[in-house]
Amino acid sequence: ACPYRLFEPHEVAPKHGHDWTPVADCEEQRMSYTRNLMAKEQLLRGRAVQYKSSGWSLWPQVKPDELCFFEPLTTNIPKHVGEIAFCEVQPKDRFYAQKISFIGTWPADGKKFYIISNLNYRETWWCYDEHMYGRLLLTSTTRHG
Repeated sequence: ACPYRLFEPHEVAPKHGHDWTPVADCEEQRMSYTRNLMAKEQLLRGRAVQYKSSGWSLWPQVKPDELCFFEPLTTNIPKHVGEIAFCEVQPKDRFYAQKISFIGTWPADGKKFYIISNLNYRETWWCYDEHMYGRLLLTSTTRHG
């Protein structure tokens, strides 16, 4: 049985609250990667996605098991330090929803890069503009008004 499903054509979430973050074996790693590719594809098509959080790296802003809503983030949209982005870090094939903690430019070629981290500024990885796919819009507990 497939452990993930699409709620609608643009929403990605695990089935029955399955947590894909701990990748104890190859099957879990494959499922996590597949889910992330689905989210990336939808964001690149300009569609928002739902992404269930896991872990404590973004606490207290995002709590484990909260439903997060990401809007597409194209290369022409300015990014800011402190925003939470869904991105593919370098080297490729690893996805994170983490905070942008630094924006810089490589001296050799002038290309802009981003350092991403958890909320305690523990740097995770880096990526280029074209690897930034979504920006956190709100979570299931975000209050309006």
